[in-house]
Amino acid sequence: MIAQLLFIALAAAERATISGTIYDTTEARVEGATVYVYTARKKEGPNLLCPSCYADCGKRFVTQSDGSFNLENLDPSLIFNLLVVRREYAPLLIERIDPQSGPVKAKMARIDPARLAPDRPVRGRVVNADGQPVRDA
Repeated sequence: MIAQLLFIALAAAERATISGTIYDTTEARVEGATVYVYTARKKEGPNLLCPSCYADCGKRFVTQSDGSFNLENLDPSLIFNLLVVRREYAPLLIERIDPQSGPVKAKMARIDPARLAPDRPVRGRVVNADGQPVRDA
């Protein structure tokens, strides 16, 4: 029993965290942006899984009022690509993030509403193979 607890504690200690702050182009911090682990790849050696098939892919964190985020319990042997999305902002892909490189600082650009065509909205639903809605797709 003690050996099992020690093994679990050591395994948890070996996990990694990616933290950082999301800003807009005016240096204001962006609250409410969702930061996703989009894809990953091995730091060294062959990649045996597809880029989005690693267990950490799909983890997410919504930025706090100060624009900060923490993606915890990540595999330290991987390099990550992060996708940041928020309404009224262009999606942002942050590539090749090593959890050991320190905090991430990234800027999102606001979408100019004047450039959008309000008479041509695009709407839809993402569903699974059974036709059920997919949450947070």
